[in-house]
Amino acid sequence: MKKCTKCLCILDYSNFRKDKTKKDWYYSSCSDCYRKKFWVRKRWTFESPVKIHWLTKTRFYKIFRWIIDRCLYESHCAYYNYGWRWIKNEWKNFEDFKNDMYESYLKHCEEFWEKQTTIDRIDVNWNYNKENCKWSTLNEQWNNKRNIKKYLYNWNYYTISDLSKISNLKCKTIYSRIVYYWYTVQEALYNKLHSGSWNHKEIDKIYVWEKRAELVRELNNIN
Repeated sequence: MKKCTKCLCILDYSNFRKDKTKKDWYYSSCSDCYRKKFWVRKRWTFESPVKIHWLTKTRFYKIFRWIIDRCLYESHCAYYNYGWRWIKNEWKNFEDFKNDMYESYLKHCEEFWEKQTTIDRIDVNWNYNKENCKWSTLNEQWNNKRNIKKYLYNWNYYTISDLSKISNLKCKTIYSRIVYYWYTVQEALYNKLHSGSWNHKEIDKIYVWEKRAELVRELNNIN
């Protein structure tokens, strides 16, 4: 006779599973308890105190796992930007994360689709929690990065992607005009030099040299 550690029933040895690798050695739980545990693992339907969320293979669960990995494990490729800067995950388990963020996740997926739904922190220097997190598209996620540069236009700061939406120009053209050709933001968005049959590169070179000459004159007048 042997006592089961799960159900605390005293049963005969025939009700216990035997280990094939060891002689005269039986498992501590009986075969009935083992079947119940096996059914929970296979997610069969029966009354059990174990809670199953059924979301392990979904993208929502993967997002939660990514948050934990980048905040805890030094081997993760993004640990330098999260865990190394003392950014922590304040959700204790997946159920808390689901209760706080799952309804808003479904609403955002209906509007922008699932691939465009990413978790974003409002304050990039604070932890992952309900008050500091929201669902954003990839473009909004990109504009909320720490190293993104913003330009002043009409007394507001905009990124290059925002400026491209305002002017219907490509991001590459706006960036090249501001960085390489020394245009102001307003000149980069509404420049009339590019209209006509002139060669654009020659016009840009002339404009750059005129701009540099104006700066040299200003510096000479200051001195």
